[in-house]
Amino acid sequence: MTVALTPRSDHRQPDLLLPCPVEAAVRVLSLACAEDRGAVFTRHEVVDFILDLAGYTPDQPLHLLRLLEPAFGEGGFLVPAVKRLLLAW
Repeated sequence: MTVALTPRSDHRQPDLLLPCPVEAAVRVLSLACAEDRGAVFTRHEVVDFILDLAGYTPDQPLHLLRLLEPAFGEGGFLVPAVKRLLLAW
């Protein structure tokens, strides 16, 4: 049996002169507000509650503890954690 390989008619090479869709998306998102980009900010009350649940309270020796703050935002957890660290010091 012989199989003939022919190019698909719907397969096209990318046109390098057209704008990159990733760059276009980044440009649009950079101009959007936080809510439009899907950013979610944790309320201060919730941050305090989570820090309390984690035992990160000023009555503890916080300078001996480690705290991982994996957020990538405006410091919603980091700033209150540092304030508690300074109070505990």
